[in-house]
Amino acid sequence: MSGNVGDIISQTTELVPLEYSVYQDNWSGTYRGQFSDILDSTTSDFLDLTLEFAGIDASEGSIFEKLLRQSEETVFVFSLYKFLDDKRLSIRDLASKREHSVRQGEEIEYVLEQLLDGDENLVYHIFLYNEWLDSSDKIKYRVQNQLPDDYRSRFEENSRGIQMTLSRKTRARNFRYNSRNRMEFEDSTIFSIDRQASDTEARDMASGSQRRRDVKTVFLEVNHNEDTIRIDTSSSAIRETLKTKIEEVFSILTVEADWIEDDDELTASRFADEFTKTDIEDDDNSILSAQLRQTNTQPSIPIALSKQSEERDIRPVLAKFSDEIADINLQNIRKFWFSHLGTNARVKIEENIENNFLRLNADIKTRSETRQDQVSETFHEDFGIPLNEKIPLHLVAKTRERLISQMLKGVSAYEARYIRDDDLVKTLTDDLGVLDKDDVEHKQCEGCGNIYLRDYDMCQKCGGNLEVFYNSFELELSKSGTRRYFEKLVKDEGLTYYGQKREGIYGREFEFYQIGDKGEIIRVLLNVEGGNLTPGSAKYLRKSIHPVLVLNPGTVIDENLIEEITSEVIDLGDLIEKDIDDELPDNYISKRLHSVARTTEKRISDNAHDAFKQLGKLVTEPEDYSGGEFEQDAFHIIKQAIVSTEQWGEKRRGNQPDGFGELFFYRNDNEYFRSFAYDGKFTTKDEINMSSKEAEMLRTYALKIYKSDEVKSSDSKFQNFIVITNARPGNFGSVGAKKLNGMRKWNGIPVLMHSDFLLGLYIGYNENMELIKDNIHDFYEQLYLTLNDGKLYHQNIDREYYVHLTREDAKVFFENFRNEASVSGLDITELREFLEKDILPV
Repeated sequence: MSGNVGDIISQTTELVPLEYSVYQDNWSGTYRGQFSDILDSTTSDFLDLTLEFAGIDASEGSIFEKLLRQSEETVFVFSLYKFLDDKRLSIRDLASKREHSVRQGEEIEYVLEQLLDGDENLVYHIFLYNEWLDSSDKIKYRVQNQLPDDYRSRFEENSRGIQMTLSRKTRARNFRYNSRNRMEFEDSTIFSIDRQASDTEARDMASGSQRRRDVKTVFLEVNHNEDTIRIDTSSSAIRETLKTKIEEVFSILTVEADWIEDDDELTASRFADEFTKTDIEDDDNSILSAQLRQTNTQPSIPIALSKQSEERDIRPVLAKFSDEIADINLQNIRKFWFSHLGTNARVKIEENIENNFLRLNADIKTRSETRQDQVSETFHEDFGIPLNEKIPLHLVAKTRERLISQMLKGVSAYEARYIRDDDLVKTLTDDLGVLDKDDVEHKQCEGCGNIYLRDYDMCQKCGGNLEVFYNSFELELSKSGTRRYFEKLVKDEGLTYYGQKREGIYGREFEFYQIGDKGEIIRVLLNVEGGNLTPGSAKYLRKSIHPVLVLNPGTVIDENLIEEITSEVIDLGDLIEKDIDDELPDNYISKRLHSVARTTEKRISDNAHDAFKQLGKLVTEPEDYSGGEFEQDAFHIIKQAIVSTEQWGEKRRGNQPDGFGELFFYRNDNEYFRSFAYDGKFTTKDEINMSSKEAEMLRTYALKIYKSDEVKSSDSKFQNFIVITNARPGNFGSVGAKKLNGMRKWNGIPVLMHSDFLLGLYIGYNENMELIKDNIHDFYEQLYLTLNDGKLYHQNIDREYYVHLTREDAKVFFENFRNEASVSGLDITELREFLEKDILPV
């Protein structure tokens, strides 16, 4: 065995899973006969090359006998034949990229010839190239400036740094690169980086041969003719890290290239026409199967048509479906199989609402990149839609609303190339003010090649001149501009805008617009990143029954969370589209506010009813009431009577009482804003036994509220601190009330509210609901007087004073309310019923 051939066998069997040792160990029993069959049926070229590789002189005779003897060279050629037999397309493809011509059936001869000519890495490169072709995780990037001529040497010189960066910035480990992992072609180079995918050894020595085991490959293709790069990995973290590092090493700036930029490249109607084509005779394309998302029937169901294995064109069937049962279009097809001249492909249609694109993800079943390109190009020509490219949704739907939605979610400098409607950009930025626009210049140093996105006059690294190679702009939602725009529309509808309210929930600050209509205040949440819903905040808002209307920039995000807390969403894109076209209904916002109010009122009523039944057990079945939901039950009953009540407790940072609320009423043409805090104290004992530590906590609660910026800056006076309990007063006066009354700065009134009062509050509210709605100010005034022992203004009290409220006090409260409401002399309900009779004279 010559030294060169020996090196080829040693290196190739180390790097490539040829099963060499398996064949060697069982040569005489099984594989000698298989190799004999191959020699009997193969070409004379293969035989000559095999003889040369094995070092056998054909002139000496008995060549078959000599070839079939077990030798390293013979076993290697047999191993090579078995390994390469299903990779013939890959070999021809790779040879073509090297500008070598290989005819069908001569692929293995080509490999042997190249090995004998000294290309020791060829089999390993075929193995890597086959992996590259089999992967469907490639993403293509366009170089915005220009690839350097020396990119190959730059990669080699920085390969260690690339490996270390990948290891440091991703959760993967043990990245390895060797110069033999570089495949050079006429117009491109593919770099292959191994990464160990588990803690086991990367190479397996089983059976005497080494196999790639638990090794996953990251590929980087650099095409210097097209000025593009492609990265192939299933890990988004590895892809982004590698892209960023390559930009640094090559001094380039890249943007994702797999986006359709111009609707001239699309014909969605042709897709539907071709998909339902009935004249299919002699057609190069076939639709083999399809899954539809829904039918036009009742009920609407997903449906699958045929199986790919049937290999029959189902387009005549789809045409019938299109006429009678289901829509055949891009949005209603989930996935399909098609065939072009014998090459099958599976296509999944991805509609990504969040990132505003539609893509036909195609897995073309061929190990030839040339053939893959042919199938893709033919599909685009015939069906009018490209494969494996992101299509902006507004280009598919061809609606301005889709484009507005995309812009409202923000547009980066490279995404701006899809925005071709300058007038719309001006409307959203200058006229409506909902977007901020920043012009961006991409510059590169003429000396060292550094790239700058910020506005510098010279290179900060070497002082060289900066040349602009790309102009663009960025769009970002303007929160203040959106608020002003929404406020204007609110006032145009005759609603009241009460300003903004910031609230911290589980350590995250949310900003709500407060909109009033007929005495009801609805909160509007601008659902944007950084202030959007989280599972914790949604749970809190759901439990606290805040009426919330969600304003979504563009399309809906966090849809499941939104459904948990509200019945309505305003799509800002839809609103703006209608406003621009002067088609915005006069009640666009009001209608949704009313819907939220009705839904919230029902939830409040249902929750209060459940809480009433639970608290009732304290009277009828006290042993069955655990007290675990005491604070929640108290909140639901108070919330029904006082809609401004908020649930606090655990949702805020730091210690807070269980809740807070405000009473607002008129008296003698004066407005009164009076707020209160409450805290629940459930006990299994007959009477309260409050410790000094618990009393000090009440004092801390009251002081924090009194000194808070919200209270100081508002018109509300913090008047009452209520402790809700199921027990008799015990030592509350001498400990709890005394601690509250001893405060120098706060001079409000402590209240001890028995759970019986809550039961009476629920009964009285629901018996007098219509009267309360028509006389809400009288209701709040009487409730305030009840909390303050009948006094409207501050009173001098002793240190242990408090107001104790029981069920009897609830009865007295509602008697006083009914008397006060009847004195007003105007029954609003009767007036409304009179007007509804429509009997006024003409």
